[in-house]
Amino acid sequence: HKRKMYSAVGSILNFSGLDTAIGWNRDDDAGAGFINFADQQGGAEQINALANYQNNLGLFARRVVQLWSMQNDEAANAPFQVLANTGARAAKAARQYGDVDTFYLSDTGVRSLRARDVTNTAAMSDVGTPIDSYILAYMATLTDTQIANASATVEPIDGRFLLALGTKIFVFSYFPAKKISAWTWYELDFEISDFAIAGNRLYARAGNKIYIYGGDDNATYDDIEVTCWLPFFSARK
Repeated sequence: HKRKMYSAVGSILNFSGLDTAIGWNRDDDAGAGFINFADQQGGAEQINALANYQNNLGLFARRVVQLWSMQNDEAANAPFQVLANTGARAAKAARQYGDVDTFYLSDTGVRSLRARDVTNTAAMSDVGTPIDSYILAYMATLTDTQIANASATVEPIDGRFLLALGTKIFVFSYFPAKKISAWTWYELDFEISDFAIAGNRLYARAGNKIYIYGGDDNATYDDIEVTCWLPFFSARK
């Protein structure tokens, strides 16, 4: 985030020195240090995930989110908003989406942080509502470890949000100009642990295998059968 590397251990957020991802000693590396997440919250919550939110850093526990303005001078670091009763279940499933959203997997499904008015104050948005009932029922069949290992990314060509959870990938497609806002899921026979993007190509890791989305030519896909559910439509429209 900006000019420092951040790492969470329990309720402690450590940060490196300026422009050095390996300099964590505050006595030797200018700008290095730490903050105690619990001091701001007054509880024993542990940090489960970190993600950018606009120009700030989001610290996600399971039941609370803190948004921090992080500066080069650690004395200027300051929390500016706390959102209670929401939080992240998986470290790799919190991702910035576009310029104004940050998506994350919570106890109630997929949620997002986004500015709610011209003051730029963040609010929790229920972006996953159309699919949350299915995701929650599916999460009930998974172990805590499987949920904690969920991983998310943003596909580099079309900008779709992908969430790998267990043996499924949940995909959010959002194209406001065409009035498209829809969820999809893919059924796999393996569990993805990590995503990576290189050269506008999307890679996924499952165990000791690496998969590339679209194949070598970026145009190879299977002929999977598709089932579609539509919302209620008025005949007048």
